[in-house]
Amino acid sequence: MAVQMAGRGHALEGDADDAYRRLDEAQQIIATASDAPPWLYFYGESWFAAQRGMADLHLRGGVQPR
Repeated sequence: MAVQMAGRGHALEGDADDAYRRLDEAQQIIATASDAPPWLYFYGESWFAAQRGMADLHLRGGVQPR
């Protein structure tokens, strides 16, 4: 969860390379985790697609931080 939030933070800062790298890293961690807690069940393809979409918005300036 922290890695994907770091990706979002990089997007807010305008750093696309690090944003998408961290989102990819987070998705890989979840995909290969053998001991993920049950409450992470929603961290699948659709979750990461949504996170990449939010990063896209941040990087294009469509969503401004408060």
